[in-house]
Amino acid sequence: MAKEGIAKVLDGLSRDHELRTDFYILVARNATANEVLRTLTPLEKIPANKLFTSLEASEKNWGVSSKVDLHQLIFDLVEKGKDPILAGIHIKGEASAGQSHLNLNSVVPSTILEYQGLAVFHKDKLVGWLGSKESKGYNYIRGNIKSTIVRLACPEGGDLAVELINTTHRIKGMIVNGHPEVNVSVQAESNIGEVECKFAQGIIFVEGDGENLLIPTVAEIIGRPLHKYGVSIVNVGSLAFKRYSSIFLRRNDLKPLNIPISIITDLDLKPKSFYKTPSYFELTDFHTEELKLLYNTEDDFGKELHKKYIDFDDLFEELEETFGELKTQSLRSEIIELISPVSGFIYEPILAQSVEDKKTNLYNEKERTKVFLSTPWTLEYALARSSLSREFQEIVLNSHYKKANFVTKQLDKWAAIIDPEELAVDIYRFILDKDISKSIISQNFANHLWENKSRALRKITIDKDLNYLIDAILHVTGGTTSWNLSIQNT
Repeated sequence: MAKEGIAKVLDGLSRDHELRTDFYILVARNATANEVLRTLTPLEKIPANKLFTSLEASEKNWGVSSKVDLHQLIFDLVEKGKDPILAGIHIKGEASAGQSHLNLNSVVPSTILEYQGLAVFHKDKLVGWLGSKESKGYNYIRGNIKSTIVRLACPEGGDLAVELINTTHRIKGMIVNGHPEVNVSVQAESNIGEVECKFAQGIIFVEGDGENLLIPTVAEIIGRPLHKYGVSIVNVGSLAFKRYSSIFLRRNDLKPLNIPISIITDLDLKPKSFYKTPSYFELTDFHTEELKLLYNTEDDFGKELHKKYIDFDDLFEELEETFGELKTQSLRSEIIELISPVSGFIYEPILAQSVEDKKTNLYNEKERTKVFLSTPWTLEYALARSSLSREFQEIVLNSHYKKANFVTKQLDKWAAIIDPEELAVDIYRFILDKDISKSIISQNFANHLWENKSRALRKITIDKDLNYLIDAILHVTGGTTSWNLSIQNT
């Protein structure tokens, strides 16, 4: 009947006001509906009850079947651009044996009912079947799977069992070059179950997608492919390094794991040229006396102001609290003129102390854990200041602009900036102001490096702004922290 058409039968059923419509519709595969319903099941006296509960559990926890009731089936038939999909039911074993009470006398019945694939319809006629993998893919797309077990093969043998606990999906249609395309995005949350994979020989912790996308490519270019050395990259976000890195530290009475750990993170200390007002300065007794003269006061407030400041805004807030906002605003230019001669004097000490504090906090040199910092700011700033700056500029602009003249115009502006630090700050400001995805930039830049491997290798291996990435890779792959000619000329 399914191949001949089901529309007339459904029409009759739907018009019967005494008929319930919350039952599920199935397609008997290589059997008749009568044979399916006459097959006795061990736990349920009525086979239909067994089919009902099994179908609900199968869709949620297995994913190769799909529950569709009468209303949904009719909607699928009449909805434009959509055809029905129904679960298939199969009799495993002899159909005649399943109808006998002898089938229930065995611990393992000789004949059972089994869901098998999905029936595909064109309009109201059956035209084919989806296999197990195809059926599961369909249910992922439709968001029908709530929980299931996924088996993944380990690279060197064994399996990894992953229990999905939640899935979400998004479907977006578009027209590309006059042809329709559909982009399906599926996101899943999971728990790691049984693991038969070999443990990683080294681990690189990173704090964002940028490093996560770029580092594998850099490792390939310098002849240290991470998969070859059994190294895993773990993206833990910006604040979780300490918790994760401590996992691999043993108590003094326990044998060390002896696994090299590289922690790659940003120092996040803005360079002096980032600030348009005085920065990284320390007020002395001389400055507090001069401020007294500006405010025309004899009050002793030197102790409150005599300290180090990162930028002028820090000082400005304290002055407003002490003398009021209006008075401080009126003296703004005089205060800046007073502070400007000492601007940046304590930047290097603060930089050195920040590096030491960050490394200490993340267990640097504890067992085989090492911390590698993008100094002074972020990965993107380091790339913008490096010998690859021009290529990076083009990637940034092409990731944002669609018109070539906009790209050329901005490149010309950046070419006029002589100081490397000011240039890098301006490039990174552009990324932040335009809200350009760092993930897209990193992916595009990684592709660019791979397409220009020889040139990239020559520059990366001698670049002081990027050497922290190289050292981090070498640490977990058994290398050193200094390059030699044999590596550079690979």
